[in-house]
Amino acid sequence: MDLRFHSARIVLEQKAGWQCSDDRISEDLRRLPPNQLVVLKWKSSIQRLIKVLGGCKMLAYLDLTARELGAEGAGMLAGVLVQCKALAYLDLSKNGIGAEGARVLAGVLEECKSLAHLNMSENTIGVQGVGLLARVVGD
Repeated sequence: MDLRFHSARIVLEQKAGWQCSDDRISEDLRRLPPNQLVVLKWKSSIQRLIKVLGGCKMLAYLDLTARELGAEGAGMLAGVLVQCKALAYLDLSKNGIGAEGARVLAGVLEECKSLAHLNMSENTIGVQGVGLLARVVGD
């Protein structure tokens, strides 16, 4: 894992040979001061991400490009994102999320008032999904 500090944020990026335990990462994230923003570039499974993000309320940037989440993974992610009040950037491109996944995400992302950038490209979310998500980011 590559851990870098940038002024008021911490960047966690998985690298080849990453050996840090999920419990250790989760505990470290919970210990951060309340004003510490977290940038996470995740390469492992959605199940590991859910476990790690359990108590991280200051997640600011999450890149999950091409993680094959599907609607089920989007639903699992939605349960954690509702806690991420500082989330400003979310990249879920190339995940096969579909219209149902977009609907679930839209319901949760309404609570993420700081969300300024949402990338859902190359997902088959349909016109209805686009409309729901556009309202969320547009507010």
